[in-house]
Amino acid sequence: MKRPLRRNLTGINSIHLILLVLVLLATIGTVVFAAGEQYARQRYRPLRGGIQIEQWKWHWFIPVPYGTCTIGYVAEAPDGTLGVITAGHCTRFETDVSVYQPSLSLFVNNYIGNPSWVAPTSSSNYYDVEFIPNSDVRPSVLYATNTGASFISVGYYLDFSRVRNLIEFFGPIPVNKTGRTMGTTGGYITDALDPYNVTLNGVPTSIRYALITSLYALGGDSGAPVFRYEPRIGAVLYGHVIASNLDPNNPLTIVQSVEVILEYGYVPKLFWR
Repeated sequence: MKRPLRRNLTGINSIHLILLVLVLLATIGTVVFAAGEQYARQRYRPLRGGIQIEQWKWHWFIPVPYGTCTIGYVAEAPDGTLGVITAGHCTRFETDVSVYQPSLSLFVNNYIGNPSWVAPTSSSNYYDVEFIPNSDVRPSVLYATNTGASFISVGYYLDFSRVRNLIEFFGPIPVNKTGRTMGTTGGYITDALDPYNVTLNGVPTSIRYALITSLYALGGDSGAPVFRYEPRIGAVLYGHVIASNLDPNNPLTIVQSVEVILEYGYVPKLFWR
């Protein structure tokens, strides 16, 4: 069994110093279970946010596993193409990787596409996002419990500046995330930093549009949508999971805001437009 890819990050801002051991959450064969995670691992068509995907790279006729992740949300490309957003590190920031939902199968056609766009990323501008074209999609996110699951239509999204303003005026924002490993978990967005300056494997790195949360996530939850349910609106979308620490007493998960796709002309798809 391949273990999650571990990264050491230390984050600094003007108020405090945070020292964390984080993990980029693409993994293969994870054995951690949580409430409702079984629903995220099923096969769904149309594609939605919060459901499992697998990445494989084909070398001639031999598939090489790249990991298991989670679809974040449905988006529309600048040219009008529909597809889904997930974390870029899930396919190691490559485009010649085949993505399946929920997994590669010899008996069912689970292939959903290859990434057509991965945001340019570097240590000075770290973007962890990619777009996988697929027209069979629906703008909703999975919400799961121990006894069942349902899809909540995405009715609105908040860009980075709005989230930062809300935190400044009202304090932490309650949110959920749904991933293939931990299912649906709850927590708060506690800070919004652009950039979030860290040391990643000994290299100073600036994560763009970082939302710091108290959500709990584990390997395979990369790409998971982060959202809040509003009865008259539906799901309010904030972004997708890219990394988390492993301390159960102090869960801290890094979410990349939807701003990361808005900057490049991609837009989260809403159920009413």
